Amino acid sequence: MNVTGSFVYCIANQIIKKLKLADETEISMAAASLYGFEFRRVKPKQVDKEAFDKLELNYIKSNRIMPIALQDETLVVATSRPSDLFVIEDVKRQTQMNVEVVVCPDEDITKACNAFDEEKVDYQLDDIISDMTDVEV
Repeated sequence: MNVTGSFVYCIANQIIKKLKLADETEISMAAASLYGFEFRRVKPKQVDKEAFDKLELNYIKSNRIMPIALQDETLVVATSRPSDLFVIEDVKRQTQMNVEVVVCPDEDITKACNAFDEEKVDYQLDDIISDMTDVEV
């Protein structure tokens, strides 16, 4: 699909949601079928941290594509924008890996990003507290 087709797909998505003709999950399922990808719900606890760390968090958030698993030499990514083939190719280029694509609702990506972001904050907070206990008064 070209850039114009991708744009039309995004606009159609917004119209369908606004008119409440289908919810996000139904739209994602239809998109997966349309583009020949598997549809999958992705919970944060199902995301492999090593895979997730293959891309920057800001990149994942802005492009709505996240690594979820490593299978041999293949990186499994979930996206809510299966029409954005440029991003899929960019992930291949950045990671230097083969990529398998699955489609998930956008909310799954948001929840995983939030979970890993909170995990990072918790880890940094633990480091600060640990450093404070090492300080002598």
